[in-house]
Amino acid sequence: MDISPEEQEALESQGWFSHFVMPTVDGQTWVNYHTHGLPEHYAHPDFQLVLPLDSKTLHALAAKLVDRVKKGERFAPGVRVSGITAKYDVLLIDASETKTIRRKVLRVIIPDKNGNVDKEFLSGIFADQFQELP
Repeated sequence: MDISPEEQEALESQGWFSHFVMPTVDGQTWVNYHTHGLPEHYAHPDFQLVLPLDSKTLHALAAKLVDRVKKGERFAPGVRVSGITAKYDVLLIDASETKTIRRKVLRVIIPDKNGNVDKEFLSGIFADQFQELP
């Protein structure tokens, strides 16, 4: 993987960096925000967020998780994590970065306005968080 000088600097100084990949096809409702460096520096899977929020918000959410990993906390698929959003828990699930990039990540499922993170209670873009990215 080719990384920019800025990403390399972040990897060396912080132990991780992130990418924000916008949808490339009209009508897509996802983004691909994901971290790099956690497996190598902290023996923990990288995180991925796919809900189409702005990059600053996604980075803030990921940074909270990464900070907890750096302090020694370990997360696993199926775990609900508090303290990441202001009101509700997030859910972590196993995922591949994309259909063609099979790198395993922990996808962060962000709750809807009612705090739902369970697949059977979500609809629209919130339910799309469970879909494999093309």
